Amino acid sequence: MTDIKDQQLMEDMLKEHKEDIVLLKQWISHQQNIPKTITDEEILMFLHSNYYNLKNTEKTMSTYYTMRGTVADFFTDRNFNTGTMKQVQDVVKFCFLPNRTPKGWAILIGKLNTPDSSQLHLDSAIKLLFMHLDTFLQVNPLVSGVVFMFDMQGVTMSHLTRINLSVVRKYMTYVEEAIPFRLKEIRIINVNNVITHIMNMIKPFMNKNHLQFIKMHAPGDLAEMYEKIPRELLPKDYDGEEASFGTLNKLAVNHVNENIGRFEDEEKLLAQLNKNFKKSNVTIEGSFRKLDIDRERERKRDAVSEKLEAYIESSLFDSYHFSFLSFGK
Repeated sequence: MTDIKDQQLMEDMLKEHKEDIVLLKQWISHQQNIPKTITDEEILMFLHSNYYNLKNTEKTMSTYYTMRGTVADFFTDRNFNTGTMKQVQDVVKFCFLPNRTPKGWAILIGKLNTPDSSQLHLDSAIKLLFMHLDTFLQVNPLVSGVVFMFDMQGVTMSHLTRINLSVVRKYMTYVEEAIPFRLKEIRIINVNNVITHIMNMIKPFMNKNHLQFIKMHAPGDLAEMYEKIPRELLPKDYDGEEASFGTLNKLAVNHVNENIGRFEDEEKLLAQLNKNFKKSNVTIEGSFRKLDIDRERERKRDAVSEKLEAYIESSLFDSYHFSFLSFGK
């Protein structure tokens, strides 16, 4: 982690939390799934994301490295010139906005680039999202908060058939348990009935505390969002004052491309660690249970998954068939 934007802040925080970093290094020395080459700056990033709580930092680090070493869907072949990653860039696009909110939160925007649902591969889209997040954290490890802003324009009923619930579960686990920054809000804009159905599908996979981060906005209903995210921070095609989303996306893709070498090095390192991890007979499922993921919640998720997968496979997506999905309403 050598390209840190605010180097002085990093140096100050390294000094302030020197003892915590030493304690975490001692803990890491006994962990088979965490690289011993992890830097002080990277450890501080995990500490910062957990508000400097040591126990929570250990849980986040363990889940982070377990998933990155075992979830191939998201963390292998992260190269724009290979496989579906070359194609997915034409389907979904992401970028971080140049400026931050008054509270110092960074904003990531994601949106569909084509309404053709047959082109969407959810695992590749999530992989691309995580590549953008990793690239951002290389430069901004101590960001005070991050806001996801997902534009749902163009999402139709046919996109529901592209949702793989196993992929959704892995995504939610990573975002809730492993991501090394402070996720403050998830703004979902241009919401229609299809999005409501999709949200009802994934609610059983979400932690109740995480649900409070989600704010949904119908087309044109952004007044409340502007109170937290000033309009001028947005791209001009969102009535803001920044460059267009397309321009910002091209810049973001260039930054990610510059990070490809790091992705490849990490993949090789974690692949070797994963071999050692498997020898210890610790599976990813077992690791998650050790990290206090509630078993009853898992049982309920499995039951819901079976129902939802049956409906997805049969493509019965009218309002009657979704009436049973009104979880938590």
